[in-house]
Parts: sequence; C-alpha cells; structure tokens
Amino acid sequence: MGSPSSTTVLYAMPEDPASRLHNLCTAIREIFESADLLVHEDRPLLLHATIINTISNRPQGHSGKKDESQVRGSNRRSNRRPKRIDATELIGKYAQFEWAKDFRVEMVSICKMGAEKIVDDGIVIDCVYSELCYVDLP
Repeated sequence: MGSPSSTTVLYAMPEDPASRLHNLCTAIREIFESADLLVHEDRPLLLHATIINTISNRPQGHSGKKDESQVRGSNRRSNRRPKRIDATELIGKYAQFEWAKDFRVEMVSICKMGAEKIVDDGIVIDCVYSELCYVDLP
C-alpha cells in the first residue's frame, strides 16, 4: 500500500506472533518454486487480506465504454488511471478491529493470478479469483 492519503489498495496484515501462518506459506511457496510452478521473486512474502482494490475501478460509462462527458476536458491518459482514495480515516477507525480470531485453516487453495470481473448489466460488481486446485489440511 502506498501513502494512506492517496492509495489504490488497502489491506490488513495478520497478527502471527508464532509465525505459523508465515512459515506454512513460505514452505508452500518454496515447493512451487522448486517445481518450477512459480517464478522465484526476490521480495519477501507479504501475507495480507485485501480490503479495497481500485485498480480495476476505472472511469467508465454504463456500457463499459467511456462516454464523451468523462473524456471531455480531461487528459485521456488520466481517465485510464485507477481511482485513488484517502484511506486515512478508515485506517484510524478500524485500527483495533479484529477481522478474525481463533480459527483453523482447513484448506489451502491455489488461485489463478488476476481477478476476473463479475459483470451485471454492463457494470463490474465484483472481482473474484478462480481456484485452480486445493488441498485439505489435517
């Protein structure tokens, strides 16, 4: 996440004092890398839950195409930029919010990269990740 006052993504990170979740995810990542199913990246693993992502939320008309009023008087390139929000107030309001507590991870899913848009009447109403496979955990 960039600056909270002008960001396109807002996420929450898990509290994992014993590093159990992080160690599990690191082991899974290493298995996929060694099997050449995942490209090795020289960046640390960032465990998080995305709360808001405006990357796919670009100005469009009802039909999914930009109408003249949205393009007129503005730079066309800026119309393709994702919407930025000021998340400062949200972060402050939910800083102590407990998103989940005392639950057991029962399965691990591998999802296709890139969320697929769910469209209703020409309007994107959601984005979801397609599950490719999963494994139940003991």
